Amino acid sequence: MVIQRVIARTVFGKLYREPWWTFCVKRRVDAILTADMNLVEFGSGQSTAWLAQRTGSVRSIEDNREWHSRVRQNIDQAGLTNVSLDLRPLEDYANVDDIPDESVDFCVVDGAVRGRCVTAIIPKIKPGGWVYLDNSDKDAPEAEDGVNLRSAEAALRRMVKEDDIETFTGFTIGSLNTHQGMLFRFAPKS
Repeated sequence: MVIQRVIARTVFGKLYREPWWTFCVKRRVDAILTADMNLVEFGSGQSTAWLAQRTGSVRSIEDNREWHSRVRQNIDQAGLTNVSLDLRPLEDYANVDDIPDESVDFCVVDGAVRGRCVTAIIPKIKPGGWVYLDNSDKDAPEAEDGVNLRSAEAALRRMVKEDDIETFTGFTIGSLNTHQGMLFRFAPKS
């Protein structure tokens, strides 16, 4: 199935309307999400509509104008009304000051300046909430600090117990390379 999807994407330009995450993390996240959840996504994409179909609201933040337009078109075609799709410059990308603390159930970090995104979103995560850090095995070349993903991972590791970290490695749709993602669960209130 992976090879067919790679051919469909690379040869025919097919974009599957599902996250470009490893198959195992996609199943795990699907089992976590519920219709009443508030979700923030740094880095819009094929995951945006998929997430919106499973949660109460999605606020997706994107810095690429062309990609933002493409995702907007997908959201509109799907008839989804629970998505706020923000286009922002990099200097304002991680700003979530308008989101109340402890109001986000789930956050996907899969865009630019991931270290800043994680630092900004941590106080916004509800007790018992989740953060998914995609491509956690890669160092983003556009990182403003040169260690963007490592700083994002380190900040999240400081916030949760080791038992509340799940690491997933495997194939994604449309790629023959393996990828890694990490899922962090914040402790519920006692």
